[in-house]
Amino acid sequence: MINKVVEAYSRKKGPSVTVKWALASALFIFILFTIFAVLTYNSSVSLIMSKEKENLERTVGDINRNLSQSHAELTTEEVKKQFNQKVLFSYDKENNSEILIPNHFLSEVMQSSISFYIYNAEKKIIFGTDDLPPHLIETKSIEPTVITLGNDLGNISVQPIRSEKTNKVIGYVQGILVLSSFSEIRDQLLTVLFVSEIFSFIFSGLIGFFLANYFLRPITILRNRMIRIKQDPKFEDEIEPINTHDELEDLAEIFEELMEKIRSHIVSLDQFVSDVSHELRTPVAIVEGHLKMLDRWGKSDPEVLDDSIKSSLQSIQRMKNLIQNMLELSRTGNIERYPDELTEVREVVDRTFNDFKVLYGEEFELLLENKLQFSDVALMNEERLEQLLVILLDNAIKYSGEIRKIEVKAWVNEDDRICISVKDNGEGIPKEAQAKIFDRFYRVDKARTNSQGGNGLGLSIACQIITAYKGEIKVESEVDEGTTFTIVLPKIV
Repeated sequence: MINKVVEAYSRKKGPSVTVKWALASALFIFILFTIFAVLTYNSSVSLIMSKEKENLERTVGDINRNLSQSHAELTTEEVKKQFNQKVLFSYDKENNSEILIPNHFLSEVMQSSISFYIYNAEKKIIFGTDDLPPHLIETKSIEPTVITLGNDLGNISVQPIRSEKTNKVIGYVQGILVLSSFSEIRDQLLTVLFVSEIFSFIFSGLIGFFLANYFLRPITILRNRMIRIKQDPKFEDEIEPINTHDELEDLAEIFEELMEKIRSHIVSLDQFVSDVSHELRTPVAIVEGHLKMLDRWGKSDPEVLDDSIKSSLQSIQRMKNLIQNMLELSRTGNIERYPDELTEVREVVDRTFNDFKVLYGEEFELLLENKLQFSDVALMNEERLEQLLVILLDNAIKYSGEIRKIEVKAWVNEDDRICISVKDNGEGIPKEAQAKIFDRFYRVDKARTNSQGGNGLGLSIACQIITAYKGEIKVESEVDEGTTFTIVLPKIV
């Protein structure tokens, strides 16, 4: 199922991050390699060309220096005479003969890639290495210059030949270096670089793809899980472990914690809706029953009419209380954890206690032992603290037994924290029920609670308030002996 969902999402969107990463890395490496290849090609071509130019210029210069020793205008015979003077001989003892050894000058001149031509003062060719020599292109000195020779490149250089004695121009030397080997090297270099670029693009793309798969695997796992949860918010399954020991692992842990809270809220919401529906069903049914009875025959009987109206008003009041408590739960769920408010706890305790003494002083024995100082303050909103005390005192009034005595104490404990306790002498709460009394709509004795108008939301509201302000709420109770609720607040010195 999950694979189909993932494929469906993939079809709706463009390429995956893995593919984009692979293409981006391949393109990046391709661009870098292209820049490297261009620099390598240009530097190699420039180096080879410079070497060839130096070779041609040196050869033409050597010919010029040797022919400049002539006294008269150059002729074919004079050129041959000057060249023959540069031949060296060596005696071969083994064969008892002389061996002609060309010197450096002739070795350079005799290279197959270099062609040179000698012209007299009238620019007529008198000596050359080719059967069809070219014409003299210039009478001035020309440094090696690149020219096109058919399909190949070449370098050409021209130098006038001046007699060493008369300093007159007695001829010209023109050298041509055909760069056929250079063209081959250049073409091979281009081919190697082109093939290398293609290989590097493919190789970097594959490496990028595998690296992207490896590094993005945790994200893929989380994405698939999110898609599955989107299809079914209550989906629960163990996530594939992510052991990358980095931010991605932290992200996976945070996601799992978030999903646990979301599931908890979903379960609480379902339970809340179910409980509210159940709580509202009874008063609505009571009102509906009385109205139907009155509609049929009861409206003509004053006693039945009066009883139905009273019962309906009680049911409506119960629904109002339930709705009000639900709104309180909604508000307490949005309390900031660290509100920047300070409250003098002693004053709030005194005021709230006096209010209840005015209301219930004739029916109950209300006792207060307030050991707090006016300097004892808590990091808590004053209205919320008062609301918290009202809930606990109201709860004690409702569930007091035959001994109608309520005790309120306030003090600072040994940990320098503010404590407030409210004790009644009612029927108490069984041990097995004490852990549930802060749950919404939970009631220890439903029959007794219904008779007193409770809906099981007061203690849940109190718990949320005290928790939001980083405090604690505790309960101590014994059956038939009474119950003590204690709240503990951080003290601000």
